[in-house]
Amino acid sequence: MRINPYEAAAEIVLPSEFNGKPVVAVLAAMGYRDYDSFRTLDNTSTRPDQEAMSKYIEYLKEYTAACSGIKSVAVPDCIVSIGASAFYSFSEMKNIGIPDGVVEIGDHAFALSGIESILIPDKVENIGAGVFSSTGLKSMKIPDSVKYLGSAVFAYTDLQNIELPESVEFLGARAFADCYGITEISLPEKLTAVNDGLFENCINLKSIVIPSGVKEIGASAFESCWSLSDVDLGNIEKIGNRAFRSCCSLFEITLPASLQSIGETAFYECTNLMEVCVL
Repeated sequence: MRINPYEAAAEIVLPSEFNGKPVVAVLAAMGYRDYDSFRTLDNTSTRPDQEAMSKYIEYLKEYTAACSGIKSVAVPDCIVSIGASAFYSFSEMKNIGIPDGVVEIGDHAFALSGIESILIPDKVENIGAGVFSSTGLKSMKIPDSVKYLGSAVFAYTDLQNIELPESVEFLGARAFADCYGITEISLPEKLTAVNDGLFENCINLKSIVIPSGVKEIGASAFESCWSLSDVDLGNIEKIGNRAFRSCCSLFEITLPASLQSIGETAFYECTNLMEVCVL
């Protein structure tokens, strides 16, 4: 079953059954960065020509405008999966109830929506890339069941408070990029890497403790964290390019004995860095 956003009312109630069969998933929205759907619609190649791409872009503009009028969606308890871009660009939807049985949330599921608060059920294990990016989300408690948070999952949000459980093993690149409201955060001990751009442009982040199991800090991981003044590098072995570039509040840092390499311009434009201690 497909819901046409052009014909949808301000409130949508999803059915628990369709044609006598139980509904178990909200599938991906057609369109957003989906070239497979694009080929199916317009019978074009993997690299669509300029005219076809123009039509596609116009479709996305119309689709986004249509979705913006939907204010609430009632999701039945039988749903176990929310697909990629399922509620992408529902800009008037401020909150939504996710059924307790949901185990995964697909890429960009709520991106560019009006979501300000949401409760993640304690059966969810995977939260995909960009799921809450560019939303008004201010706080979030991740349940102990979650192991995977995709790239840019909270990027460009109003996030101020977030609780990450020790169950989290992976944080994707730029997961918290451009979250200006974050001032502090505790990273789970199961992490093995701080990926590229993880906190890039988090201009109010003041301190960070790198878990003992993390061996690498990726490129631009803390770039332009202007307020970052307290850094514990743990047992890090590699610091990537531009990792701490433009951290202008960093006055001192201790490099652990485990450190093997420092990337290009890792501390470039740290204009107040006066003391470097090498263990």
